[in-house]
Amino acid sequence: MQVVLITGCSSGFGYLTALKFAKNGWRVIASVRSIDSRSKQLAAIFAAEKLPAEVVKLDVRNDTEVIGVIQSILQKYKKIDVLVNNAGFGLLGPIEAFSIEEIKQQYDVNILGLVRMTQAVLPSMRTRKSGRIINISSITGLIPFGIYGVYSSSKFAVEALSEALRFEVRLFGVDVTLLEPGSFSTHFKQHSRLAKAYTTATSPYQKLVDPSRAVTKPGSLLTHPLIERLRDPQRVADKIFQLATLKKTKTRYQIGVDAKLYVLARKVLPEWIWEAVLHTTFRW
Repeated sequence: MQVVLITGCSSGFGYLTALKFAKNGWRVIASVRSIDSRSKQLAAIFAAEKLPAEVVKLDVRNDTEVIGVIQSILQKYKKIDVLVNNAGFGLLGPIEAFSIEEIKQQYDVNILGLVRMTQAVLPSMRTRKSGRIINISSITGLIPFGIYGVYSSSKFAVEALSEALRFEVRLFGVDVTLLEPGSFSTHFKQHSRLAKAYTTATSPYQKLVDPSRAVTKPGSLLTHPLIERLRDPQRVADKIFQLATLKKTKTRYQIGVDAKLYVLARKVLPEWIWEAVLHTTFRW
């Protein structure tokens, strides 16, 4: 039985991906930062459906927890076939509004958390000359937007780390690939944090419209019923499972109508037109 370790499984893509793998016969270790109602619900589903899966507490910021959990998995199952680096959160707001401590917290989870997990898993994959690492990035890792600057910079780092790692470990039989989702209905905003200084009534940036609200407001293209179906987060979980089972992967994959449109538009539009589109869309 193949073994997959997925981080950030208390909600969103991680939650759905854990279920997708488990229902397809994989041994799933679904990690969560803390045991809350959602993670308990996931564990209850595993138990009720007698799925070969378990929920474990693992904070990707904690070196000791990362090493301990991975050693435990290797002792119990002898291998980790696939690592899905999904854990992360969004820190939103204009760059001027962030404290350095807030930015450190963003990078500690989204960048260093991924590095900790990868470094801990790689030795066993190299020894077996087999394994795959799937890093969940974002379309903002290719195209930055206002308010998403700090979050986007963390995903740019994920892009660079993944592409370099793919080159470095290929000779050891280990594969690395990226998935870059666009906007999906995952309650990302509810789990994101705003820069403290941005939330004050006196912030000079109060009129800056959140990009995600601008493109998902009622009447916009992304709220059309047909498009809404394409924004079902289950599509991302299905894609992650597909990437785990492909014989060979590409360096990166985009998923989501907006993701593909943004990449195409950024590629073909002159810079001045692209900037005009952004200013019009986000009313700034």
